Amino acid sequence: MKRYLLLFLVVFIVINESVIAQESDEKVGNLINQTDWFALEKEYPKLKDEMQYEMLKYLSEAMIGLHFNQPQNAIHAIDWLLANAQDEIGFENVSNLILVKSQILGKQGLYAESVDNMSNFLTQISQHIDIIDFPNHNQILAYYEKIRNEAKPEIIRPNRDVEIPLIIEDVTRGQLMYVPVSVKGNKYKFIYDTGAETTFISKRLADEIGVRIIDDSVKIQGVIHSSIGKRGIIDRLEIGDIVFRNSIVSISLPNEETDTIFKPEAIIGLDFMRLIGETQIYPEDKKMIFPIEKTELPSYGRNLMLLNGISSLLRVHSNEEELLFIFDTGNVKTNLSIAYYEKHKEHLEATAIKKIVRRGGIGGISFHEAYQLINLPLSICNSKFELKNVDVELNKVKSIGLDGNMGMDFITSFKKIIINFDSMFVKVD
Repeated sequence: MKRYLLLFLVVFIVINESVIAQESDEKVGNLINQTDWFALEKEYPKLKDEMQYEMLKYLSEAMIGLHFNQPQNAIHAIDWLLANAQDEIGFENVSNLILVKSQILGKQGLYAESVDNMSNFLTQISQHIDIIDFPNHNQILAYYEKIRNEAKPEIIRPNRDVEIPLIIEDVTRGQLMYVPVSVKGNKYKFIYDTGAETTFISKRLADEIGVRIIDDSVKIQGVIHSSIGKRGIIDRLEIGDIVFRNSIVSISLPNEETDTIFKPEAIIGLDFMRLIGETQIYPEDKKMIFPIEKTELPSYGRNLMLLNGISSLLRVHSNEEELLFIFDTGNVKTNLSIAYYEKHKEHLEATAIKKIVRRGGIGGISFHEAYQLINLPLSICNSKFELKNVDVELNKVKSIGLDGNMGMDFITSFKKIIINFDSMFVKVD
């Protein structure tokens, strides 16, 4: 689905026009306006007792809940804002909060509540505004209306650690990791992809396992551009001794342009990972563990964040510089974006190698220029590592202002990787 970005610029105006604004209010307001969610999550607990504006407190809690996988906290804060601060935050922000709330409810499998929330809003404003001017809201309404009576996704697991074999295979430009998944007694390999919003399967596999189709025309965002596919429900997926029930899956139609390059048959995405909570990956030992007792949040805090609920972002450092990547284990290699290039243009043009790269996958293929860094030094907390031959993309179409995509070469750099969506962190050994 399309990505939705929230802008709360009105908060900046409110705070700076007030002669009684506290320093803590200004600091929090600036972090929101800068969309610096990692800094907000870290600083807000220290400042909230000194803050004067209740509206700003709840706005902070809504944004922290949204970006750090605390859906109940986010909804509680949004409900307070809608009930008590509509005049203060303005109609545009009210509209955005309604959109966010429906997304959060939908991600939790509360489809009917998501639909009702959105429908009530659109009905109210239709008396004064043409709702055709709210395409994102109508898209969410239509998306969840088709599944409003379906059971929500859930995990059924034993009260112990579950270990499964991990399959790491060479593909076109690197490696991908797969996990064995059983459907109706038959076993398949699914890519374990932190960059995928939902579980995904090809049309061929959907036909083979008999997926129940609930939408035969849905937009699937691909690597290069979007395509039209289908949406369905798999009642039961088995991953080791874990059962994933009522999974909403995206189904891609055949694409002659990309099927000759690489054709993913099946992907396990963020829908499963968020429900299971924690994944421990052991690339050298070729195993994956889903622990019953989750790892405590490390002393360095959260370095994983959700982007509008459909992508995970990983914060790392390169020397003293903080970098923010889309965390995408469905991408064989890490690459840097044009945003990174623009920050390091002089150094790259003097030292890096220029080349033509081909990118392909769901949605098509493209050829464009890139620079190649021989070495990229990185660190997570005190764990230092180095990635080799990292492409720096010059394609503006792909850039969303982040520093790049962190791919499978990151995973294979370590003996153990912990990915925790309960407390939102990645830890490496």
